[in-house]
Amino acid sequence: SMGLDFTVENLKSAAKELYAMYVAILSSVLTFISTAYLLVQFDIDNSNYQFVEQYNWITAIGLEFYVGIDGLSIYFIFLTQTRLQEICCLGKIHLKSLSLHFL
Repeated sequence: SMGLDFTVENLKSAAKELYAMYVAILSSVLTFISTAYLLVQFDIDNSNYQFVEQYNWITAIGLEFYVGIDGLSIYFIFLTQTRLQEICCLGKIHLKSLSLHFL
């Protein structure tokens, strides 16, 4: 991470913007692939939570991390993770005066 930050800092302004756009588009595509996989593998006949992750976090007080996806959330995950990222990437093309921080 430090090497990547150092490399980006030494680039010229136009190259930074182009590099940031490529990274944003790549992350958007990877997110689309992973959420599309979740959507395809989701079993609509199962009423339980799916893709469940459960970990004991602090066992002394019985605290655990438990997350899963239900039938309604799967569509919200797909829409927010894919469409919102693409809108931000495409919006940056038309809004040249804004900072790169939202990518």
